[in-house]
Amino acid sequence: MTDEMRPLRRDGDRVWVASVHEADVAPYGRAVELSAPRIREWNRVHPSDLIGQLSRQSEVHRTLVVHARRPVGDHAIVGVVNVFNIVRGAFQSGTIGYNSFDPYTGTGLFAEGLRLVLPLAFTAEPDGLGLHRIEANVQPANVRSAGLLRSIGFRRERHMRHMLFLEGGGRQASWRDHDSYAITAGEPPTPHRSNEHPRVVVVAGTGARRPGPAGALADELGVPLLSSRIIPVDLIWQVLATSPPGAVVELDPDAVGREEVVAGLHRADVPVEHALLVGELPSDPSGITRIALQARAIGLG
Repeated sequence: MTDEMRPLRRDGDRVWVASVHEADVAPYGRAVELSAPRIREWNRVHPSDLIGQLSRQSEVHRTLVVHARRPVGDHAIVGVVNVFNIVRGAFQSGTIGYNSFDPYTGTGLFAEGLRLVLPLAFTAEPDGLGLHRIEANVQPANVRSAGLLRSIGFRRERHMRHMLFLEGGGRQASWRDHDSYAITAGEPPTPHRSNEHPRVVVVAGTGARRPGPAGALADELGVPLLSSRIIPVDLIWQVLATSPPGAVVELDPDAVGREEVVAGLHRADVPVEHALLVGELPSDPSGITRIALQARAIGLG
């Protein structure tokens, strides 16, 4: 075995994590048989899966097994974590997929194991994988798994439509949406920390069209629409001040001049250079997309 592929290990108080080994195959099979009715709601799983994982170990795919220090029942495997799609170069990123096994589910042991996986992933080779970023993708309805990720420091980054073709959950096999969560090296694994989405603010004129393209822009950006057609201008700035993602602010240019806009943004704690000020919005989809991209670029700095 090369230095790059030498076994990895990390010890915790109640569990220890190590590279997959032939000795794990039999207890893994027992763990899967016990846990399959629960796991198959979200993931494909088979008692012999670990044999295939052993043959796939490489520089781009590593499997780590979480072991209980005090076994319960007829096996000691708390869970399995695959680190795959490892990309080097300027990216230095990998994706994790995982399963936790009964009778350890709900005891906090798998969460402890996953916390041990992170330093193994971020530690420089050959003692770790030397990655900068770890991503995990979870179906939105799998709130238990998503909650686990959030509890150990992962942030939610984006929603991905039709990502994987899966069955389970009482539904026929279909393309399933997923939410993407990630954590990078050097970030503290703070439980339930802020997702740190950019604050995007666009101030646009109402124009002559009703309801106008401002709604389409708000939908493209995924932010609220605050329009002077239905909300008093003074109240708009108050609402904007309490809106973490920002908003599309639609104002009557004949009633609200630039000085009033700058003052309103100041009241809402939005530096004018962090907002995109436009006149009448375009009505075509390509124009709306262009404005949205400009606004996101400003919001991200």
